[in-house]
Amino acid sequence: MQLTGRTMLVTGAGRGLGRAISLAAARAGASVVGGSRTTEDLDRLGAEIAAEGGVFHGERLDVTDLASIEGFVSAARERFGRIDGLVNNTGAGVSAPSLDIDAEQFAYTFDFNTRSMFFCSQAAGRSMLEHGGAIVNISSNFAVAGVGVRSVYCAAKAAVDSLTRSLAVEWAPHGIRVNAVAPGTMNTPGYQRARRNAPEMVESVIAATPSGRIAEPEEVAALVVFLLTDACAAMTGQIMAVDGGQSVPLAALSVPKKRPAPEPAEV
Repeated sequence: MQLTGRTMLVTGAGRGLGRAISLAAARAGASVVGGSRTTEDLDRLGAEIAAEGGVFHGERLDVTDLASIEGFVSAARERFGRIDGLVNNTGAGVSAPSLDIDAEQFAYTFDFNTRSMFFCSQAAGRSMLEHGGAIVNISSNFAVAGVGVRSVYCAAKAAVDSLTRSLAVEWAPHGIRVNAVAPGTMNTPGYQRARRNAPEMVESVIAATPSGRIAEPEEVAALVVFLLTDACAAMTGQIMAVDGGQSVPLAALSVPKKRPAPEPAEV
């Protein structure tokens, strides 16, 4: 589980899961280059990593802009000499009835989730051809589900899974591994907003999760770091869910409720 001497790129690094991944990678010994559109978040993250003795460099990054992607990867290579890993962490999607989604919303969802991952992987992959490396794409358990009013997001994440498998096969001869992690609901700032604004919806999500709780970003980050290390050097082209079992039950079947504690026996 060590990344000492390696340079790892993390997109969407400023908040939520990206922040947790950056911290975990730095604690494993990596020099981390984080990208985000919000540089203030990167500054705070960099200060925290530096206080722990780690190495972090932040770069403004807009993953929907191909020039910004090239600049992000080039800056990392110039600063640290090489690139050993990439975590494609950015993603978002429209939540609306399918009959109401317009062409702009459709294009944005695929640009932000799928197109960005392809071109970030392409730019970083070119720098890994000579010495190999690892790429981890952040997908979603929605990629294998049918979720009302999230049709385009589900399709974009399903494309991420397919892209992961195809790049894994194509780049394996170069020693580049490509895997994906598919989180479910996580305790991120977005989840906290949902708890405040739609508590009934949040409770229904937890009730439909076999583990009875949602994941912490640090739990997902631990798997991402594992996939970046040599501990899983033989693993590529795989998509792993971290969702408390949300994606396991059939939708037509209810999740078993927690059994009540047995009544004390009469003496």
